[in-house]
Amino acid sequence: MHPFLMLLADKVLSNGISLEDQVIILPTKRAAAFLNRILAEKSENATWLPEIFTLNEWAEKISGLRTAENLTATFSLYQAYLSVLGRDAQSLNRFLSWSDILLKDFNDIDGALTNPSTIFKELSDYTEIEEFSFQKSELSEKQESYRKFWMKLMDIFSAFKAELVKKGLGTSGGIMKDASEKLPEFIRTSQKHYVFAGFNALTHAETKVFNEFIKARKGEVFYDADDYYLVKEKNASLFLNQNLSNAGGELLKQKTSVSNRDLGVKVIRSSNRFDQANGVALALKDFSPEQLENTGLILADESLLIPIIERLPANIHKTNVTMGISLNSSMFKSWLETWFIWQSSISVQNNKLNFRTDHLAAVLRHPFSQILGVDGRIQSLNRSVFAEELDITSIQRALLVPIRTQKIEQTLQILEGVFQTVLNQSKTAELKNVEVRMGILGAESCLTAIRNLRLQNVGDPGLDFIREFLLRVLTKTKLSLIGEPMQGLQIMGVLESRTLGFKNLVICSLDEENFPRSRRPDSFIPFEIRMHHKLPGKREMEAVYAYQFYRLLSHSENFTGIYHENQSSFSGGEKSRYLLQVEEDFKDLAHVGYSEYKIKGNLPKLDHELRSVEKSDEVLNLISQRLQSRGLSTSSINRYYDSSLEWYYEYVLGLKAPDEKELDSARLGNIVHQTLEDLYSNYINKALSEEDHVSMLKRLNAQLELAFAKHAPGMDHATGVNHIHFETARKMIENFIVHERREVKEGHEIIPLALEMKVRESLSVNISGENLAIPLKGVVDRMDKRNGKIELIDYKTGIVKKVHLKLPDLSKFKANRQEMETAFFESMKKKPKAFQLLLYQWLIKDSISNGGLAKIISLPALSESELTISFEEGQMNQDLLVEFIKETVRQMLDPSVKIESN
Repeated sequence: MHPFLMLLADKVLSNGISLEDQVIILPTKRAAAFLNRILAEKSENATWLPEIFTLNEWAEKISGLRTAENLTATFSLYQAYLSVLGRDAQSLNRFLSWSDILLKDFNDIDGALTNPSTIFKELSDYTEIEEFSFQKSELSEKQESYRKFWMKLMDIFSAFKAELVKKGLGTSGGIMKDASEKLPEFIRTSQKHYVFAGFNALTHAETKVFNEFIKARKGEVFYDADDYYLVKEKNASLFLNQNLSNAGGELLKQKTSVSNRDLGVKVIRSSNRFDQANGVALALKDFSPEQLENTGLILADESLLIPIIERLPANIHKTNVTMGISLNSSMFKSWLETWFIWQSSISVQNNKLNFRTDHLAAVLRHPFSQILGVDGRIQSLNRSVFAEELDITSIQRALLVPIRTQKIEQTLQILEGVFQTVLNQSKTAELKNVEVRMGILGAESCLTAIRNLRLQNVGDPGLDFIREFLLRVLTKTKLSLIGEPMQGLQIMGVLESRTLGFKNLVICSLDEENFPRSRRPDSFIPFEIRMHHKLPGKREMEAVYAYQFYRLLSHSENFTGIYHENQSSFSGGEKSRYLLQVEEDFKDLAHVGYSEYKIKGNLPKLDHELRSVEKSDEVLNLISQRLQSRGLSTSSINRYYDSSLEWYYEYVLGLKAPDEKELDSARLGNIVHQTLEDLYSNYINKALSEEDHVSMLKRLNAQLELAFAKHAPGMDHATGVNHIHFETARKMIENFIVHERREVKEGHEIIPLALEMKVRESLSVNISGENLAIPLKGVVDRMDKRNGKIELIDYKTGIVKKVHLKLPDLSKFKANRQEMETAFFESMKKKPKAFQLLLYQWLIKDSISNGGLAKIISLPALSESELTISFEEGQMNQDLLVEFIKETVRQMLDPSVKIESN
């Protein structure tokens, strides 16, 4: 259908210029493919089709620079950052946690044609006033380093751009700025006629490009518009009005506005986020092949892609997906995590390498290893052995090169060899398998990342950094799906739909959280400075979504909007403002058929509500794979006993809960934990003093801001519920530091030994005669030596009382082991905090030699003392704890035990 492209084709064919002498610039490659087909169909004679580019592709041709991939840009920025700040620079690992924000700010500054020296001077002055001007004491070392960063931003920006140019690269904003500066000469020498079409939100650099072509009479600009939202929706028409005023151009409108023609509107609401996949199936299940050819499915929440694809009705045989699947939940990433766990177990004894064979077994038996053709069987796996004693195949040997004891250069060489082996073996597997293609892309991405890492002077960062770095790369990598480019159901994200229009339109995730994406943009540049320099912000982001929604609606004849009404948070389940406006404007019109439906349940079918999942062979095999590759934590076991159905969705299928605009308890906990980790990181293996606590209190606000930005990107804590949460977190941390300072003053010696310490252990569980190696894992918030004894500390942001840790008196069950197990097992199910402390004790048992405690610190209730379990108690219960975990695994893999909502 694509009405705008049809109108555009008519303009291009009727302007008196041959197609081969025209160049057309469109927002997306998909739009180019459809326009080519329309031009071919409308052309009466044989002719050369015009060249068609995206705007970024065209700008690259003019500037002579290529757009740097994210990883390359990140490393180039780090090189610039190091060269300017030297010893004051953070480690690469910490830099990577905020580098994307700085990259975006630099890109925005270039695209806006803003004088960078001016904006960085304003930013430095702003920070000086906000953070440092009213300090009554000298700045700490970290504060001074923080201050230098803001003062040196202009130098970092210049060094970064120079670093990219040396490689023939640039950011998209920088390339557009460069192209706009070279434009006069380009226009003077070009013999082509340029047509720019389908754009909406323009940067200052893009506006300048359009304006120059129009003034030189060597180009035309066309915008997609409809009178309905031009008149009624100021936000949707914000950029159109700006563009007409600043850059010029022409609006292409259909003869009849959507508000004056026949229109079918259906609104479907579901019980929760993932049930929207059933709404999509309901909307499409009766479509004929001809109808599907004119149908577009727009996903505002792209994480729903896989659930929706899995539930597409049987009448859909052809699809084209212009979205990628994140490798974050891929089998390859899980395999890599398991491989690193095995590597971490390697040690040297008597000049020989020794390692945990159960960890090795987890690697060899991992489902992705089977894809690689690895024989999961290996001799001597029932005991700890030396590597030289293992009888392994050539493929196994290529994958099992130890890196634990190597220096950084040898480590990276070994990793390159491992990923090259993965790449070679994957290419011999079934390429139609999505997991195989994800493995190929993952291996290629890791190879690129390692080659970039080798160019950096990062010293020897250690195995943990390399693991986290590669896993971070995979999280940001997406696999593009293969489909029918011009046939069948078209599935895409919001921005991929630009210039396109569909007779039958389905938009999913039309809740206020996703449509519009109203999160505050991540930026180091305060709102006031962004607004003054007309850099894009929250309002502009909302205007983009408003335009895309009403533009798509204006081209449709049958519109279906789907949203969820999950009430698990303050913002969950709120219908998008655009659906509310459609209801207001169209519901009572005679020529509009308006209806609403509600569906329930996480359904594979549409006619009944699911309360349980049958443990088929496929389900059991998937659970077994997940247990062996991803392992178990206290949170996963606790979730299993709370609701095995929710456990199945979250920990087996990997379905994530939607982000909310307000902080939930989990995210608030992450922010508090991150802040405490950052505050205490300078004092590892040092006896804390009162002065140390005073220093931490001074740095508290700055560290809390950084933690909030990291764990709640885009959220605003200046007002509302988030402000309350933010202040609550600040007060809890402040009270704890003051409380601990008082203890130090009273004479207690407190030496932090580790922060956010990852602990892992493998447990062998016999299932139907086969021993499965199940990794158990956790993160100990803090390990201290207090007055000479070890303490494992777990911070809680909720109220915890002594009764939550009270274990049953097992002495009365000495005569009956079965009753003892039953009583202990029930206490573990009902008292997850006690289970967590016992598990951490078991995981770290080999590192503790002098006794001690595992304890919870309830930050809102510091007066609650003795929230502890002694190591002696833990020793008494360890055999029962291990048996409880084994029994839990057996239940998970028992076909007769239902997966159901409790």
